[in-house]
Amino acid sequence: MNALKIIFAGLVGSFCGSFLCLAVSNILIEVTYHDIAGYIFGVIVFLFGVMLFIRTLKISDISLVSRLSVVFLSIVVAFTGVLCAVLNSKWFFLASNSLKTLFYSITSISLSFLFVYCLVQLLNYQIFNCGCCKQENPSAFVVKKSQIYVCICSGVVLGVVNGILFGKFDVENTSKSYHDFHVYQLYMLPIGFFLGLVVGLYSEYIREKVYKDQFVMSSNIDENYFGDETSLINEKNSRLYSEIYNLSEDEDTESD
Repeated sequence: MNALKIIFAGLVGSFCGSFLCLAVSNILIEVTYHDIAGYIFGVIVFLFGVMLFIRTLKISDISLVSRLSVVFLSIVVAFTGVLCAVLNSKWFFLASNSLKTLFYSITSISLSFLFVYCLVQLLNYQIFNCGCCKQENPSAFVVKKSQIYVCICSGVVLGVVNGILFGKFDVENTSKSYHDFHVYQLYMLPIGFFLGLVVGLYSEYIREKVYKDQFVMSSNIDENYFGDETSLINEKNSRLYSEIYNLSEDEDTESD
């Protein structure tokens, strides 16, 4: 296995986890203090939940457990879109701290899931495969369902912790200074860094393992080559055509 690739993936994952913490925390602040931001994020999140729900129902080759899990998450995301529009209401500021923590946790879970879901889709569609280093047959980033489960679970865990700490520090209380908000972010950054590191290392390890297994199963292929399944099939077909061509030449020679 390529240890450098795994380490690099871990560093990228830790950066994404830290960025996710900062993004979600700032979005929570914006939707709490500003009406327009709450409405904008509310509409975006609600539409995302509806589209995810419709897309999940249209997919046929998916297990019942996976379908129900994604449907449940899509409903939670759509509900979060409504929450974003009411987090700055007067009754919410007068609510109990436990209710605030619950609502912030749900909102944070949905936002984290939204970011993780979009990132996985972008990676799997090779959106970051730039022209200067573009490969002829690029290998997929997501090759196992376990990678998706780990990404989603880490996003949900990060959302839960984010919402609990946001409510515990009472960050939405405007009578307090921004000191509590910065302390809250200092608590969240190491958690996001660690979860992102774990996800990055695990995802790249599984990816390298899958392509190494494909390499072992394919015969007479250079040991440094880890192409995708299509490339392996093309390589085998090329060898087969070459053998047929050589066989036909031998028959022509014998007939002469």
